[in-house]
Amino acid sequence: MNAARYSEGEALDFVHATSTGETMADPTADYWTVADIADHWGVTPQTIRTYRSRKRGELPEPDKVFGRSPVWRPATILDFQRPGQGARTDLPERPVGGEEPTT
Repeated sequence: MNAARYSEGEALDFVHATSTGETMADPTADYWTVADIADHWGVTPQTIRTYRSRKRGELPEPDKVFGRSPVWRPATILDFQRPGQGARTDLPERPVGGEEPTT
């Protein structure tokens, strides 16, 4: 089992092993790592790191950072609405009503 310790010395569970021996993200864990989110979404950990570095709303802000490692509560990821495939996350949001402001 993968566990981390933080300043109070309390162990935090991140993942558990399945009956096939593969690790998978545990929705009852205290926190999920980049690898756990990648496993849950079916992408590589590098994809998750890219989502985070682009800051385009493809990944929520981490709930906590241990050292340099960001972690998220499982509920944060499970409740997060991901942009659809091909969604333009690089464009600024339009005002409500979809009309451009006139000058």
